[in-house]
Amino acid sequence: MASLFEKLIEDIQDHHETVFSVIEMTNAGIQSKDLVPAPATRYSYSISKGFTATAVGMLELDGVLSDEDLIYPLFEDLFPANHDIKWETVKIKDVLHHRSGLAKPMFSVDCDDFSEYQTDDFLKIMFAEKLDNEVGKEMTYIDGHYYLLSRVVEKKTGMTLYQFLLENLFNPMHFQGQAWATCPQGHTMGGSGLSVRTQDMIKMGWMYLNNGVYEGKRYLSEEWVKKAMDTIPVDQFGDYGYAIQRKAGSNGDCYFSGAFGQLINIMPRTHRVIALHSYTSNILRIIDNLRIWEDEELQQQ
Repeated sequence: MASLFEKLIEDIQDHHETVFSVIEMTNAGIQSKDLVPAPATRYSYSISKGFTATAVGMLELDGVLSDEDLIYPLFEDLFPANHDIKWETVKIKDVLHHRSGLAKPMFSVDCDDFSEYQTDDFLKIMFAEKLDNEVGKEMTYIDGHYYLLSRVVEKKTGMTLYQFLLENLFNPMHFQGQAWATCPQGHTMGGSGLSVRTQDMIKMGWMYLNNGVYEGKRYLSEEWVKKAMDTIPVDQFGDYGYAIQRKAGSNGDCYFSGAFGQLINIMPRTHRVIALHSYTSNILRIIDNLRIWEDEELQQQ
């Protein structure tokens, strides 16, 4: 009987998916497969958001901030005098959930021409926006939200988001070769722009699976992991937490994802994490199949 990992590899090959590398991490160890030649460090799109949310959670563990904290007092000097008063009610948790009230996409390092932003600080542009959505209620997926969280980390630590994670997560977990795009002013973008090896990004999934602990070291509180994974229904595709997504009928599985098929799939029932870098539009099909194969594995036990 083929293992779940073997079924995944066979499925990828049968469907001619452009998947560069796949890694499975379980209590029994690590399996990996490189399927298409590519550089070891790969662009990961919105997987970046998972690392940004993790940095916020690490600061909450240290007592530096809370996801209940308000945004306005941190950046009061960057708000225009005529700012939308609703900005003064936005909490960090609203930004994590993409429920700040903003309805206008902004600050996508993958799409935007940053030369069009004539400013000495991107946040001045954001804070001048009217909040057309209800704060804390309506979701609009915006890369700018996680740029704002990057700036929260920087405000609280005196280091860029990338510098903070390099010192407190990447180096302790022995990451290699990662890099992160910045805005013209040198602030880590947060919402995208991270390049990382598959064998390193899976470590974040393993940490969440193990309630914030990786190789005996606690990086996140159990409470934070629970809040991050406590997803809120969004649309027909599923639910959204703190950069974590969950499909309807997932039986507890959840995932971090990035455009064009980047994935960290967390599978608590079999204590497994699957990570892959790819160039595919069929990542939701792969996620569905992982759940089906997991069901089959459990039925055979």
